[in-house]
Amino acid sequence: QRFGRRLYATDSLRPEDVNDVIGEIDIVLSTMKEEDIEATRHFYHEYVRLLCSLGLFEDGKLALEEAVSNNIKLQIGTIFLLSVQCAHRGHFDMAKDVARLSVAAGCGKQPTLIRRINNLQNQALGVWGKTKEAIDEQS
Repeated sequence: QRFGRRLYATDSLRPEDVNDVIGEIDIVLSTMKEEDIEATRHFYHEYVRLLCSLGLFEDGKLALEEAVSNNIKLQIGTIFLLSVQCAHRGHFDMAKDVARLSVAAGCGKQPTLIRRINNLQNQALGVWGKTKEAIDEQS
């Protein structure tokens, strides 16, 4: 499901399965390096999607940061994917950090994505639809 919650494979994978997948990823990455194959924005999208499915959000963020440092213009869908998946799992600060990478990644500012993360955070905190004053009064 695109950008939805049903992306995770971790619910049905055993820890040793996750380790096997990580081992295979490492083989692909080292082979690419040995053969001097440059990663494309499409590669990074699929790589981040795989890392999200394994629940490896920090690794996904590091992959995006690597892509940005290598001047690879990422697909906006990759930024949305990782940000929203982080937010769905309660990693709101990381989700916002990833969203802020959009400018450096060549995708421009993404106010819609920031609003989506904030809405997910508000839902998780139980403040959906409340005014700021009502939230402050409860605190």
